[in-house]
Amino acid sequence: LSALPVVDPEGRVIGTLTADDLLQVLESEVTEDMFLLAGVDEEEDLESVRQSVRYRLPWLYANLLTVLLAAWVVSIFDDTLARVAILAAFLPVVAAQGGNAGLQTVTVVVRSIALGRIAARNIMHVVRHELATGVITGLASALAVGIVAWVWLDNAVLGGLVAVAVASDVLIGVAAGVLIPMLLHTMKQDPALSASIWLTTVTDVFGFFIYLGLATLLIEWL
Repeated sequence: LSALPVVDPEGRVIGTLTADDLLQVLESEVTEDMFLLAGVDEEEDLESVRQSVRYRLPWLYANLLTVLLAAWVVSIFDDTLARVAILAAFLPVVAAQGGNAGLQTVTVVVRSIALGRIAARNIMHVVRHELATGVITGLASALAVGIVAWVWLDNAVLGGLVAVAVASDVLIGVAAGVLIPMLLHTMKQDPALSASIWLTTVTDVFGFFIYLGLATLLIEWL
């Protein structure tokens, strides 16, 4: 239909809602979610540098705190990194795979919440679906990066270590990608607003801890 009648509680016509109106609302809602996921205010434009800084800097500070937490986790294993320096080369790989897998899940879940496709009552179904997806994608990613590390450095133990870390972080990422926006939604918070920051924190901290923790245990074979 190109237009719909709008009525009051007594059923009397008080106006119309056209397809153009619906498209404008849809565009506005999608734009808002897109900006929020990136930590940018929808009112920002490219005319005022001051306005852009005011909107963006708080989110950059919040992200800085999460990055510093991840850096602290890495610092715990400075002795391990000093003994096997090549371990540092794969830190971005572990973090990126877990973060990207989680971001894919967050995007799907946030959009599904906005469309009313999922709610707290069916969260376990969503968790099972995403965990199954995470296991498959995590193992596929782990196999690829593990083989690359093995061939590149001629060290099967290191290749296996990187593979386990990537698989674990991908699984953690997809689990967090479901639970974080669902929790924010349950708390009456917009899940698009801060889900990505919390997700990055979880995947970086746990991914680095698992990777370097296992490396510490296996250091004699590295």
